[in-house]
Amino acid sequence: IMALTKLGMGTLSCLWHIGLRPPMVMIGFGGYPSFAPLLIARLFGVPVMVHEQNAYLGRANHALAARARLIALSWPQTKNLPNGVKTHITGMPVRTAFFAKGRPNCAGDKLVLSVLGGSQGATILGTLVPDALAMIDMPLRANIKIYQQARPEQIDNLKARYRALGISASIKPFFTNMPNLLAKSDLVISRSGASSIAELAATGRASLMLPLPSAMDDHQKANALQMEQAGGGNCLDEATVSPAFLATRIMQLFEAPAELGKMAANATALASPQAATD
Repeated sequence: IMALTKLGMGTLSCLWHIGLRPPMVMIGFGGYPSFAPLLIARLFGVPVMVHEQNAYLGRANHALAARARLIALSWPQTKNLPNGVKTHITGMPVRTAFFAKGRPNCAGDKLVLSVLGGSQGATILGTLVPDALAMIDMPLRANIKIYQQARPEQIDNLKARYRALGISASIKPFFTNMPNLLAKSDLVISRSGASSIAELAATGRASLMLPLPSAMDDHQKANALQMEQAGGGNCLDEATVSPAFLATRIMQLFEAPAELGKMAANATALASPQAATD
């Protein structure tokens, strides 16, 4: 009830402000909060456009598509597009800091594995990843440095597990400098939200992606499949992936720097440095 009340008040506020001082153009980035403001803008004759970050057009953007002058897309193969709408491929804007990083170097002192749960976290990674690393034999296991984003209640257990496995680990609920973290990573295990995929592409990092099963319209899987089809990573199914499978894939990549480098280069090919200006 509280959410509906706030939504109603926000809609009335939009009606007042847009009616009082109509903007020259309005841009929406999806999600239900964007629907009412853009619909109100059209009622006042204001041209609107929408940007879709994912490889599957979201419900709000789909509902607004016929009223929009233009739909800006992150992916050429975006699904769920209505017929007859005007589109333009811009890519997904990310900070310029992600583009300023070098290529991964698998010949360094440690092989860096970063594990990122995305904005909603990923409890499964707190058990799946350490279980997988436990299956990797020495000396490779001892040569892995792991940076892992974890829920606060998982941190102590993860630190203890990695300590017992002889793995150097930095475990935090949040990493503040993501460009630097990705820059020093050789391999990334992550969710596959639009921002995560775009940052992996901008930095040029190989990835093993576990789409969030509860994501609306399974859009994270659509994103991950775009990266996989480009050869920049592997899309894994949370419901079926096993520690043994993950361990095998990590070993294959860490023992084959050429394959890891090729995946990183393929990921880079998906980057859109001019997304904010196109």
